[in-house]
Amino acid sequence: MSNSIILIFSFIFLIASCVKGADSISTGDTVGDTGGGTTGSTEVPGAADPLAAQAWHLKNTGQNTYSTGTGVSGEDISVAEAIAEGYTGVGVRIAVSDSGTDVDHEDLTGTQLAGEHRNYAINNPSSWRNAFPGYVGDDAHGTAVAGLIAAEGWNGIGSRGVAPGAKYAAFRFVGDYNVTEASYLARTIDQLDGDFDIFNYSYGDNQCQYTEVDDTAIEAIQEGAVSLRNGLGAVYVQSAGNSFLGYVDALTDCAGNTNVSNNLATPEIIVVGAINASGTKSSYSTPGSSIWVSAPGGEYGATEPAMLTTDISGCSHGYSLLTYALNAFNGGRSTINPKCSYTSLMNGTSSAAPVLSGVIALMLQANPILSWRDVKHILAITADEVDYSLGTPIDHPLGALYEASPIVYDYKWVQNFAGIDFSNWYGFGRVNALSAVILANTYTFPLGTYEKTSDPRTDEWYYDSGTILVPIPELDLDGATSNLTVDHNFFIESVQIEVTIAHLEPSNIAVTLISPNGTESRLLNFNSLITSAVIPTDKVLLSNAFYGEESSGTWTIRVDDGDTVSGVTGNLTNWKIRINGHRITGDGSFPSAVTDVGSPALGTFPSLSVTPPIPFTYSISGDVVRYEMSVGTAPGLTDKGDWTSIALNNTSAQLTGLKLTNFENYYINVRAIDNLENASPVSSAVWTVDL
Repeated sequence: MSNSIILIFSFIFLIASCVKGADSISTGDTVGDTGGGTTGSTEVPGAADPLAAQAWHLKNTGQNTYSTGTGVSGEDISVAEAIAEGYTGVGVRIAVSDSGTDVDHEDLTGTQLAGEHRNYAINNPSSWRNAFPGYVGDDAHGTAVAGLIAAEGWNGIGSRGVAPGAKYAAFRFVGDYNVTEASYLARTIDQLDGDFDIFNYSYGDNQCQYTEVDDTAIEAIQEGAVSLRNGLGAVYVQSAGNSFLGYVDALTDCAGNTNVSNNLATPEIIVVGAINASGTKSSYSTPGSSIWVSAPGGEYGATEPAMLTTDISGCSHGYSLLTYALNAFNGGRSTINPKCSYTSLMNGTSSAAPVLSGVIALMLQANPILSWRDVKHILAITADEVDYSLGTPIDHPLGALYEASPIVYDYKWVQNFAGIDFSNWYGFGRVNALSAVILANTYTFPLGTYEKTSDPRTDEWYYDSGTILVPIPELDLDGATSNLTVDHNFFIESVQIEVTIAHLEPSNIAVTLISPNGTESRLLNFNSLITSAVIPTDKVLLSNAFYGEESSGTWTIRVDDGDTVSGVTGNLTNWKIRINGHRITGDGSFPSAVTDVGSPALGTFPSLSVTPPIPFTYSISGDVVRYEMSVGTAPGLTDKGDWTSIALNNTSAQLTGLKLTNFENYYINVRAIDNLENASPVSSAVWTVDL
C-alpha cells in the first residue's frame, strides 16, 4: 500500500492542503510583483534578520507580507514581547514530524539536533533513526514548518522562528513511499516517541469523511503523556485541519469538523486552529469542539498575507520557483530573496501548529517542569478571545439551502457554567505568548492528579446507556435525547463520548452534549455533506467546552437531523461518556451509607470461594467515586476478604478467591468512598455457604 493511500485509510491522513482544492502542499494564487513589501512603522526587535519585519505572526504592524493586502496592526500573539523578556526556547527539544526538511538550509542548520533526525521512507526499521530526513521533489512543507518553529535568530539572514533558541529534529514521515498498513502503523508509533519535549504534527486528513485512528496509536499517545519528559509527559501539537469548506469534489464543498478525525478527539493532543493577519479564523480552518487554542496560520498569500518562513534552498525546488508567475519575492526576482530560500506563501493549520509549538517552547524554557496538562491549562487561561461575540448564532457555511430551522447551526462563543468562554472556531482563543510565559514562570501547579471516569482494571467506560433505540426526528428542535447520570465529581478538563448512530445519511446529523448545569456543546454539525456512508460504531467525540465545570449529575446527548429533503431517518442506539479531569477536594462531606444490601437477605450460595451477587442501592451523595466490598465472619470484619473496589455502579458484584467453610455464615460488607478517600458507614448482609 502506498503511503499516501494509508494516510487516507489508516492512522494519520493526507498532508493538510495549503490551498483549497489541492491534494498536495502547494503555493497560493498568482499575484503581481509587490517589490519589497510594506512593513508599517515598527519592526521586530533585533531586525538584523532582514525578513523578520515581514513576519506578521511575530509582530503585526499591518504589513502585507508580499501579498496585495495587509493585516491589522496589533493582531498577533505577542511573541516579540515574550522574546524581549528573554524567552527564546533555549534548552527545549522539538520533533518536527512532516514531509522531510532541508536541514542544511542557512537558517535551519544552526538549530538542528544533528544525529537525531529520522527518515521513515527507509524500509529497514533499524535505520529509521539517525537518518537524513531529506525532502522529496518540491515538497517544502516540512522545511517551512521547521522554520516557523526554530529558524535561527539574529544571524543577519532571513527571518526567525517563534522559538529561535530551541532545537529541532526533523522526521520524514509523510511522503510517497510504499509500505504495508502494519508497517505504516509501526512508523506512526515510532514518530510519537523519543527524547523530545514537543512533537509537532502539521498534517491532517480531508475532513469530509470519517477517519478512525488505530487504537494502538492512541495508546502510544497516552503512554507518551505518562512516561516521556521524565513523567511530565510529551506535549503533542496537532493541526486542526483545513476543511472548514473542504472539498468533496471539484464542484462540492463540505463543512468539516475536527471530531470527524478521531485522533483529534484524544485529550493528550493539543489541537490548534488557524487565525489570519486580521485577527479572525482563517477561511479554511476546520472548527470543532476538540480545538484547544488557535494560532497564526494566515490566508493564501495572494490578496491577504500568508506566513513568511523558510523554503527549500534554491529556485528550482519548493514554494519559490522561477518557473512560477509569482511576485518578485517568491519568484527569485527580489534582491532580498535572490536564492528563493524563503517563502511568503505557507499557510494552513499546518502553520498554526508550529507557531503554537514555538510558544510552548518559550513556556518550557520559563518553567521546564510544566506537565503536558499544565501547558494546556496555561494556554487556555491566557488565550485572547478574538472575534468575540457571545451566543451569536453562526449561519450555515454552505449557505441558506443547508439551514435547518429551528435548529441553530452553531454559536461563535459560549460561556460555560464555570464562567469560561469557549468557541468551536477558536477553542479558548488565540495563544498569547507573553501572557503564557509570564504565568509559566510563576506557575504553582494547581491541577490535581489526572483521572478518567473509567474502570482502571478494564479501561471500560463507566457510564454506558446500554442498547437503546431512540428515533431521530427530522427538523425537530428537541431532537433525539438520552440521559446518563455521572456519579464522579471531577473538575472537568475534557469530556469524551462514544456514540453509535444508525443513519443512512450521516451528513445530516448533529450531536450536542449538555452538562448537568445546562452548558451546551456542539460536537458535530448538521448538513455537513460528509461523504461517509455511515457514522462509525462507537464514534469518539471530544469537547473542551466544559472546562472547569463539575462533572456530577445528569448529562444529556441530543442528536438532531437537519435533513429537509430525503426523509431518511435513523436511531440513536448507544452512547457512553468519559470525564477527564481531577477530583474536587475540600467539600468536607462524607458519603451516605449504602442501603438495601442483599435486598433484603442473601440466603444461601453454593460456593467455597465466591460470594453470591451482591445487590444494593447506591447513592451519589458526598462525591462518591467508587464502592468497596469485603467479607468477614461478623458484620464489618474483613477476616475472609479485604476491601476490594467494585467500581461505581456495579450492583451485582461478586468477590472471588475466598476460602470459606460449608454451612458457615458470612457477612458481605459494602461501603462508599468519596473523592477525599472518606468512607461511608459500613452496611452488611449475611449469607450461608451451602453446597
